[in-house]
Amino acid sequence: MTAVMDKHSILIVDDDFYTLKWLTALLTKAGYLTSTASSGQEGLLKATSERPELIILDLALPDMSGEQVFETLSHNPETAEIAVIVLSARGKADDISGMLNQGVFDYIVKKQGADKELLGKCASFFARGQYTGRLRYTEKLRPTGRMIGFFSAKGGTGVSTLCLNLAYTLSQQVAPKTVLVADMVLPLGSISIMTDVKQGGSIASLTAENRPFSSEVLSEYIYRSDRWNFSILGGSRNPHEAQQVNPEKIESLFEALKATYDYVIVDFGRTLSRISLPVLRSCGSVVIVVSLDFVTAQLTQTAMNYLAEVGIKKSQIFLILNRAVGREGAHQNGARTNVWGDDSGGSALRPRQFHPCHQSTHPLCQTFSHRWHKLRAERSHGDVTAADGAESDALREDYAFYSPPTRRT
Repeated sequence: MTAVMDKHSILIVDDDFYTLKWLTALLTKAGYLTSTASSGQEGLLKATSERPELIILDLALPDMSGEQVFETLSHNPETAEIAVIVLSARGKADDISGMLNQGVFDYIVKKQGADKELLGKCASFFARGQYTGRLRYTEKLRPTGRMIGFFSAKGGTGVSTLCLNLAYTLSQQVAPKTVLVADMVLPLGSISIMTDVKQGGSIASLTAENRPFSSEVLSEYIYRSDRWNFSILGGSRNPHEAQQVNPEKIESLFEALKATYDYVIVDFGRTLSRISLPVLRSCGSVVIVVSLDFVTAQLTQTAMNYLAEVGIKKSQIFLILNRAVGREGAHQNGARTNVWGDDSGGSALRPRQFHPCHQSTHPLCQTFSHRWHKLRAERSHGDVTAADGAESDALREDYAFYSPPTRRT
């Protein structure tokens, strides 16, 4: 990355001397060519004369606001193609969504961990497609796939199962377009186990790669399942491996995945952290899985408020009600009221009930069936441990869930 041909230029516009010094050291160490400006007018002059590929812009400047600087850049043909990342102490939802709607590439709030987030955003920008120079950030170098995230504020709502059901159904409907399921659940992923595939690598080990995320590198970590008819990027196999995740490379990894696949389905489980949040914000749609108990409804409302604060629009969110009957006595209208705060369910969307697949030919059903009957055969020969017996009982319950309704007990 330190080779001359790989050095990209970044202009830093901030009125604080120590911030300029800190950002210059940070970005220079990462291999970028940097220049600085301490006012809006100086930033505009340097943007015109130096034509950097990326501008890091503070909103609080002594002579003019950062919003005015960005507007001037956007209306000048000589600078309209320069991408802008806002780095500001303002963290209100209106500030973030307002600048994102105006067309900035991204928005970072000055807080603990902002340095790593900034490095990740810069890497993501320069890794978009095959970057060959300046690009107009309101356009894309080439078409990229659609990314759909699955999340739940509380465990046990069936997020991973819905991911697999959607991916399987989607792969049947959009063929020959390609579908990928990525397991972002930390510290332990389950997609590879649920699909009964042999996991060669994981997201954690892939982000530890020093090589660019080319199609050749991705193919070493991604498994194509002919039975499921989609590809799988497995999650962390143990907590130790989860510690290897490099947050600075997460965004550029998923940009590469979107450039390679037509649909990227991401299982976040209930993971909402500095590692998962940038990927969640990049999703075109976010599916939040809820159940009818009051705890899940309250946690979902809290999570949705937070997602709004970080710039995820309400129109991007789709609620799926994954249980027709709540364990704790709530009804569907009650759950809707607890999530949205009123009986209307919001103007954009309402919780929708999901009906799980009950086809015996469904790959998930076949997977559970195979493992269940294998354990039963071992049990009949007395060659099974207590733990295996417990797994057999659990598999029988899961298999009944995925079997046709007539086989349910």
